Amino acid sequence: MKPGAISSALFAAAGLTFAVLSAELLGVGLFGLGAVFVSVLIAVSPYVPVLLPFAKVVAALVGVLAILCAVLALLAATIGGSFRLPGAQALLVLLLGVVAVLGFVFARTPAPGNDPSTLEA
Repeated sequence: MKPGAISSALFAAAGLTFAVLSAELLGVGLFGLGAVFVSVLIAVSPYVPVLLPFAKVVAALVGVLAILCAVLALLAATIGGSFRLPGAQALLVLLLGVVAVLGFVFARTPAPGNDPSTLEA
C-alpha cells in the first residue's frame, strides 16, 4: 500500500462530506468547489508521485485554515450572549476539525523511499 493512502482517503471523505454539507447550508460556491478540488488532489496524490510534495503543502495549509475557520465559527456562535449552534452547523465545525487533523496527518506522512525505519545508522 502506498504511504499516505489511508490518510488521504480519510481526508478526501471528510473534505467531500464537508463540501456537501456546506453546499446544503450555504449554497454552492467557490468555497465548496475548492473543498472538492483539494479533496480530489489529496486523494490522488499518493498514486501520482509528482503531485505528492504539492499535495502535502496544500494539506498543511488547509489544516491551518480549517482550524482558523473552526475557531472563528465558534466565536461567531457566542455573539449575542449565548452560545447557539444548530445541529448541521455544529457538524460543519466538527468536520472542519476533522479536516484539520487529517490534513496535518497527511502532511507528516513520509514520502516513498524516505521511511525513517529503513535508514541505516
